[in-house]
Amino acid sequence: MTTKKLDDQAKLRKITRIVCEHFCLTPQQLESKSRTEHAAVARNIAMFVAVQYGGLKTTTTGHYFHCTHGNICHASKAIRTRMELDPVFHKVVIRLVCLFNDNHQAFIDSYEIKAQVTQAAH
Repeated sequence: MTTKKLDDQAKLRKITRIVCEHFCLTPQQLESKSRTEHAAVARNIAMFVAVQYGGLKTTTTGHYFHCTHGNICHASKAIRTRMELDPVFHKVVIRLVCLFNDNHQAFIDSYEIKAQVTQAAH
C-alpha cells in the first residue's frame, strides 16, 4: 500500500473513531449499510468530514463506507442543508471537524465569538 493510501486510511479511522464516540456507535455500525436514522446521520457526517475537511476523494471515502460517489454527494448536501437550518446540528458537526483537526481551541473560539455577536445584537 502506498503512503497516500495509508494516510487516507488513518484519516478515515480517526474520523470513524471521533464520530463513533460522539454518537455511541461501534465502527461496524457506522460502516454498515444500516438505514436507521441514528447510524445514517452519523455515517453522513463522517463522509462529509472526510471529503470536505479531510481532503479525501469521494471514491476512497465511498470504498471505506461501502457506498457510491453519488451517495457521498447526497450525504454532503444533506449535511450542509441541515447545518444551515439547525444551529445545534451545525455546532455538532463543527465540533467533530475541530476534533478531527486536533483544534479544540478553534471550536471554543468560534462559539465564544458567535455568543458575543448574538448578545451585542440584542
